[in-house]
Amino acid sequence: PSAPPPAETEIRPLFERYYQDGATVLTPFGYGTVRTFRETDGFYHLSLVGWQMKGPHPTAYFSGDSLSYGIAKGCVEGYPVYTSLGLTGILISVEPTTGVHVVSVVSVPHMVCYLQRTSVLGPVKAAVGECVLTPYGEGQVARHRPGRDGREKDVYEVRLEHWNALLYCGEEGFDCVAEGTSDTERFSMRRLLGLDWLLRGQGSGEGMAEPRNQRSRSGSVTSRGSQRSR
Repeated sequence: PSAPPPAETEIRPLFERYYQDGATVLTPFGYGTVRTFRETDGFYHLSLVGWQMKGPHPTAYFSGDSLSYGIAKGCVEGYPVYTSLGLTGILISVEPTTGVHVVSVVSVPHMVCYLQRTSVLGPVKAAVGECVLTPYGEGQVARHRPGRDGREKDVYEVRLEHWNALLYCGEEGFDCVAEGTSDTERFSMRRLLGLDWLLRGQGSGEGMAEPRNQRSRSGSVTSRGSQRSR
């Protein structure tokens, strides 16, 4: 009798995939997009989309250890960004395996956008709908107009709370106010904005103590990390 055929051995992949096809990743040579993954040696085949060349983008192979997830240039999770939809919002997180950027639009309640890296155009100082502090008191960002070609500065339209007026300014014209900011911290920010002359004239700042912690980063009165867990 003939011998039975040998049993087929199951070939298991030696390496597991982390980044999915189409995900944007950061390589030692800039941004890349995952094309395929080789399970036998753990290498990703990428298109180097950050390289500007005639014809298609060059491709290369990278091990998973040399890659990291690709976040939009200049952006930080938990901070405001501007999108290709013409909307500003808070970059909640970036899904590392797919590169999807999750942006919460402050000006539209319960609106969340799931965007590719190329749809997140860059950081902004404040999103539309956020509260800010100006030399004329507190206000809320009503509109954001991005600068063109990087030559013009962004323009913000701020609705002033106590003046029934609109303020048009660049990002240097206001500071971001964290929720729960105390009166002494607000006074400190007025001092920081150079409003001593106004306070002296009104006599509203005499005898107030300077707070110990004025800012945790440029552009915010208190740490945004504590308030932006949303």
